[in-house]
Amino acid sequence: MCSRERVGTKVVYPARSVYRADETLRTNGLDRYPRQSPIVNHGFRATLFLWGETTVIRVLVVDDEKQYCENLSLCLTGEGYEVATACTSDEAIDLGKDFCPDVLVADWMLRSDDDGLDVSRCLRSQLPKLETVLITGYPSIELHADARRSNVFEVLEKPFELDDLLSVVQYAARSSDAGGPNRDRP
Repeated sequence: MCSRERVGTKVVYPARSVYRADETLRTNGLDRYPRQSPIVNHGFRATLFLWGETTVIRVLVVDDEKQYCENLSLCLTGEGYEVATACTSDEAIDLGKDFCPDVLVADWMLRSDDDGLDVSRCLRSQLPKLETVLITGYPSIELHADARRSNVFEVLEKPFELDDLLSVVQYAARSSDAGGPNRDRP
């Protein structure tokens, strides 16, 4: 699903191409999320350049469908992100406390008692610079209003293009780096 080839200055996916570091992502109208610095991709390493140091961007992926979670993880890892996955809200909260992600990619409807917004709220109470990308197959006006109130960075509706997710995650990481990463160590 995420096979890629390195060709010149771009990464080529089977039917699409993702332009690298300083170039704008040229896909379906997501020009508002340009893929540009301070994110730097060096040999598939997605990093933040902060205060003279580089830091690998950490992403926590939460989805109750294990295979879907693994596929997203594989694709994000292929772009150079450090990725951790969880299939339940409790697992995500416990993992998030130790992993200290910069970006949370969470499915809204989880099979556990809590949903993706609850996971985001809980982790943001401990990691205030955390940006959340909520993914859902059941969009509604109420969900978008709740997401806005919870300071969710973006809501992506399934099915979405992989390029859309990558550009939103990159832009969210760029947004969260204004105050530095969520951790003390690089």
